[in-house]
Amino acid sequence: MRATIVVLTCLMFIAGGCATQRPVTDVMASGDRALSRGDYAGAVAEFEEVTNRYPGDWRAQYKLGLALIELGDYTPARRALEIAHTRRPQENAIVEALAEAMFRQGNHEQLYAFLQQRVDKTQSVDSCLRLARYCIAIDDPDSAQHAIDLAMEWDGGRTAEPFIVAAELAQHVGDEARAMQLLQSGYEVNPHDRRIGQRLRALGMVPGPTMPR
Repeated sequence: MRATIVVLTCLMFIAGGCATQRPVTDVMASGDRALSRGDYAGAVAEFEEVTNRYPGDWRAQYKLGLALIELGDYTPARRALEIAHTRRPQENAIVEALAEAMFRQGNHEQLYAFLQQRVDKTQSVDSCLRLARYCIAIDDPDSAQHAIDLAMEWDGGRTAEPFIVAAELAQHVGDEARAMQLLQSGYEVNPHDRRIGQRLRALGMVPGPTMPR
């Protein structure tokens, strides 16, 4: 009889413990709310609860990485994002976040190698332009130009984005005349892109068909 009572007590304790554990969907939703309102510490606490229970949950690892970046905790952010990237290597949002964590860590060589590998693997315009923008950010204009040239070749003049990034590089090295020419070329491809109009105006030119060449 005594043994039966002990067993029942243990079972009740276990059941009570399980009852206090929130469903993962509730924890994720709470983390999402915290992330959206800028409560990054609260978001970390929620997403860490999920990753502690389910380390392979790539969504929780990704969102944990985002919150940690905002808190300036770049090493654990990178670790979480690397797990997410391993689980979902094709997710561009994860690639962007992981690259940002590496950049803020100051690991520029690893960042370049990661993004160049992405270019080699995907052979996409987006990957080239991502590499170019980070090369600009780390003050490597030669590598940025190479990535832009490749993006323009692969894009074939279909979109304005390569011209926008090329103009960013031109401005970075102090060549505003070249930046203006590139933005004009981008305007010809897509005159509805507001970024081009804003940047042309910032350089003193009113966008439109009568722009001087």
